[in-house]
Amino acid sequence: MQNIKELYQKINKVIKKKSGLHEPTFDHLDIREISRCVKSSFVSTYGKYVTKFEGLLKEYTKSKYVIATNTGTAALHIALKVAGVKKNTNVLLPTLSFVATGNCVIYNEANPIFLDSSESSLCLDEKKLEDYIKKETIFFKKKRYAKFNNKVISAIVTTHVFGSSPNIKKIISIGKKYSIPVVEDCAEGLGSFYKKKHLGTYGDIGVLSFNGNKIITSGSGGAIITNSKKKYLEALHLVSVAKVKHKWSFFHDRLGWNYRISSLSASLGYSQLKKIRNILKKKKILHQRYKKQFKNNQNFKIINLDSHNNLKSNYWLNAIQINTKNISKTKVLNYLNKRGVQYRLVWDLLHTLPYFSKYKSYKIENSNKLFNSVILLPSSPSLIKNF
Repeated sequence: MQNIKELYQKINKVIKKKSGLHEPTFDHLDIREISRCVKSSFVSTYGKYVTKFEGLLKEYTKSKYVIATNTGTAALHIALKVAGVKKNTNVLLPTLSFVATGNCVIYNEANPIFLDSSESSLCLDEKKLEDYIKKETIFFKKKRYAKFNNKVISAIVTTHVFGSSPNIKKIISIGKKYSIPVVEDCAEGLGSFYKKKHLGTYGDIGVLSFNGNKIITSGSGGAIITNSKKKYLEALHLVSVAKVKHKWSFFHDRLGWNYRISSLSASLGYSQLKKIRNILKKKKILHQRYKKQFKNNQNFKIINLDSHNNLKSNYWLNAIQINTKNISKTKVLNYLNKRGVQYRLVWDLLHTLPYFSKYKSYKIENSNKLFNSVILLPSSPSLIKNF
């Protein structure tokens, strides 16, 4: 118990007040843009605020094409479809990820194959990825097939966990080497850069999220980002209920989805994105303060979100790893959460969830360790007042 009390005292020196895990921050500028949108009477999909928000996202991420959607999950659903994920194909993805990553594979009627993550980056382990492809797949007629079911490997999904990243260039090179498209689930990665290039722009297609707990929020929202005009046009068509453009006709040429963001949500997202540099400064200071408090601590280690020299993280969520078996994560969480501040575990590993248990997993070792030892810490930018 003494170690847990020590942990609480160190955290309290950093945050100094009650807080949720990651709360959004709003100001008069957000209210102004939302008010302008409401006064325009155009609050549904399309409209100038959707255009402005997408334009600012293009400018910030340096992606050639952006489609704002009503959720990050919607964005990933369509991104996978556009990348070539079809019924009865296989998709390689990390088991350490938010449930939407796996769900979107199922939405496309494909089979998830769950792989391990790196203990240092928390993201898809590039060595385990290539090991699986080498040992468990075969190459036939320019496509890669899984040995266990003779179905095509249609995509690799890499998740940028908490604003961290794997060696994304290595992941991309593996995809190219084995003829498998790479989809970047960058729901937590807005504002993170690898070698000065925004995450989500390395793969064939990427997605962002603007949920209420993300770096910026549009209330609910997401985006598809890509440098491929072909993928952009197909995705835009699908998220717009596959309606053929016409002045008065409502003709839909295939099954589509009503996934476009509303102008009302886009007005908030636009206002928030204009402030992202200030938000990121606060996030970095908070991460540095946590690192300082736990420097050289034997029992607890702050996860380094800049796990590569080439990575500039957005520090979305700070996490601490318990380094001793003598401290129970359950006791830690019970003690901390009784004190008015929100703490939680990482997600339950996807391959352990009931409706994913029938699907293949491969050498899940690091992810099990991370699930049993990592606790997420309060990371709201509002915890930093002055800098």
